[in-house]
Amino acid sequence: MGYAARHGFATGNAAEGIDKLKEPEGESRVIEENVLTPAEIRLTIDVAADPWRLPIMFAAVTGARKAEIAGLQWSDIDWNRRSADIRRSWR
Repeated sequence: MGYAARHGFATGNAAEGIDKLKEPEGESRVIEENVLTPAEIRLTIDVAADPWRLPIMFAAVTGARKAEIAGLQWSDIDWNRRSADIRRSWR
């Protein structure tokens, strides 16, 4: 978030003042503290600068990866069904 704020991708650093997480035990162990709360997600979206706000919101609500979001085309979005089909990823 600091990088994003310094380079104009966000209007502020939503992570500023948050304590660093403890190291997980084991290489692939997921720790619950790595999951953002709804309030943290909202804050991240609120401080994101355009044009990054919409892709961040899309990722948060769908779980899509950044390469999948970057690969989206307008034809992948069905506005009537309120859905998007992930058909490709950007490389």
